[in-house]
Amino acid sequence: MVSETEQATIRRPVVLNGPSGVGKSTIIKQLMRKYPGEFVFAVSHTSRPMRAGEEDGKDYHFKTREEIEDLRARGLMLETAEVHDNIYGTSVQAVESELGTSVCILDVDYQGALSCKRYYSDKPVRPLYIFVGPSDLDPETVCQTIEKRLRLRGTESEETIQKRLTTAGRELEFFHSNPGFYDHVIINKDGALDETVAKVEEIFMQETVLLASPVQA
Repeated sequence: MVSETEQATIRRPVVLNGPSGVGKSTIIKQLMRKYPGEFVFAVSHTSRPMRAGEEDGKDYHFKTREEIEDLRARGLMLETAEVHDNIYGTSVQAVESELGTSVCILDVDYQGALSCKRYYSDKPVRPLYIFVGPSDLDPETVCQTIEKRLRLRGTESEETIQKRLTTAGRELEFFHSNPGFYDHVIINKDGALDETVAKVEEIFMQETVLLASPVQA
């Protein structure tokens, strides 16, 4: 339990949600470069195989499905979700170990965001929930934009692309069916990353999540 004195020094976690390919990871990396030491990315657990260039403990904690399910059964996972035939999740430790020193950012799907809301419903700390979309949030337009971005990456198979588009449709369905769930909505248009990051900074200042000044380039 967090005391009132401890609560005054706690940095609210930030939960980012939005379809795969919308640019959430890129936004996080930009913020971490601009505000070194202010943000920490909650490294998720996943049962999917490690991809070329990825590092265990940095990109993800690569575990077996059985290992993640064991952690969940022991109450050590903040959220878990089935995504593209694999299980993903964030441990309680990954978030709570950072509450007094840094802003912990979670990049999760809508199932994970729901789990976070349930977990923190009776806690003194309330995360900030932000939905990130690539366009005007019309489901058809969003899926077209995401498909274009995924194909430009050149790292996904056709089967994976189709699964991600199906998942994106579910993300948009949840968004439109749950007005008021998110505190803020951000549109990350193609070629407008700097503008998007500036908008996120503005929100963080407004919500007193961000307390430091940026590092000058």
